[in-house]
Amino acid sequence: ASMLSALRHEITRQDGSNRFEVPRSLAIVEVPSDDERRWVHVSQRAAGRLVSELSAEEGSNVLESIIDFLAVFHRVAGTPPAGKSAWRSLKDYLKMWSRTLFEPEQADRFVDSLRTLFPGELPLVRKRDGHASNWLVDPAGRIVAIDLESSDFVPIGYDVVQLIEDNALVQANPEGWHKRLAIMRRYLNGIGQSLSDPTLIAAYGWFALTRALRLGTEREAGKNLRRHAR
Repeated sequence: ASMLSALRHEITRQDGSNRFEVPRSLAIVEVPSDDERRWVHVSQRAAGRLVSELSAEEGSNVLESIIDFLAVFHRVAGTPPAGKSAWRSLKDYLKMWSRTLFEPEQADRFVDSLRTLFPGELPLVRKRDGHASNWLVDPAGRIVAIDLESSDFVPIGYDVVQLIEDNALVQANPEGWHKRLAIMRRYLNGIGQSLSDPTLIAAYGWFALTRALRLGTEREAGKNLRRHAR
């Protein structure tokens, strides 16, 4: 609820109401429960088409707007606690995905090799879980951000790569690689950060490899996404 309020305030402050939207928070209701999950957050249902269901051309047409909105989110979503490690939260996923491809010892060695190359020097931002199913295009053509519940933190750029690669929004070819880097620079400019070209390239490559690992082992991924992962 706080995130919805902060995002709406920032969108209004930037005069971005014609480009971006978030569901409205309606109420927070306490219900009887024996555990900590005793609160129900009631929010307005957002209308629109999921970006994951758009055609390749439609998805490409809204990609820059989503990137701009992602930058807005990361500017207002808060800072990580001191000493927070992004690797720790990613490691469990990497181990799970790797063990569907390799024997356990090989999987552990593979994850260890990823650890040595992990771009741990990058600043952290709150995880948006930025895949294409968490963005809508509403009837007015605005980008709507949905599912803002994550409380974890990831390196800057990780959500950009998840958005692009998990739904193959940019083709895996040399032209697409240059487009990826341009999109990353646009995002970094939006959050007031800059990276050297070698750091940017290495970080994007690492993030893309991990998302390909996830796609290549995802049972529900179709042939097109598996091909993209390869």
